[in-house]
Formats: sequence, C-alpha cells, structure tokens
Amino acid sequence: EAPLSAIYYCPHHPNKGLAGYVCQCNCRKPLPGLFLQAAQDFDIDMSQSVAFGDKIRDLQAAHAAGVPMRILVGKDARGIPEIIEPATHVSRSVLDALPLLSIDCKHECT
Repeated sequence: EAPLSAIYYCPHHPNKGLAGYVCQCNCRKPLPGLFLQAAQDFDIDMSQSVAFGDKIRDLQAAHAAGVPMRILVGKDARGIPEIIEPATHVSRSVLDALPLLSIDCKHECT
C-alpha cells in the first residue's frame, strides 16, 4: 500500500485547445516540469527516485528530471514491452516490477 500525495497533469497544448491553455510550457511531457514541481512540493530527491510509465514520453520526462531508474510497464499488464531508451528496465506491471526495487509485496497479490 502506498499513499497518493498528489496528482499532477498538464492542461496545455502548444497549438490547440481553450484560450489560455494554448502555450509552450515546461509541464507537458516529455519535458520534466511535472516531476520538478512534485520534487519541490514534497522535497523529493529525484536522484533517489524511480519512475514508472507506460509511454516513452513518461520516461523521457523522468530522465530529464534526473530520475535514474525508469521502468516501462506494459499496457494493461498484458505483456512485457520491449526495452527502449530512456527506459532502464521493463516490466509487465508495477506489481511485477517490485523485485527490481527489492520490495516485497506483503499482501495477497494476484
């Protein structure tokens, strides 16, 4: 069990959307703005962090923010994706990736 402290999202797009949201920003992945904001808000050391993502843009943003371990997870836990830059590892799901982190699932995991 892990607490959820916040949810971050980018409402911007570089060339379409509602007025006021059409702009170039640092929070739209693959830029690292959302990671950096979370690091500031919660005093997170990105060099000691792990990022999970199911899209390459997620891991590009994590890499740009200085996250050393970036795990590409499969869509809907159906298969293990092929490793591609900037992923450092791949896994079928976040749960299946726990051994990579030396974390034991203490619950009845299926």
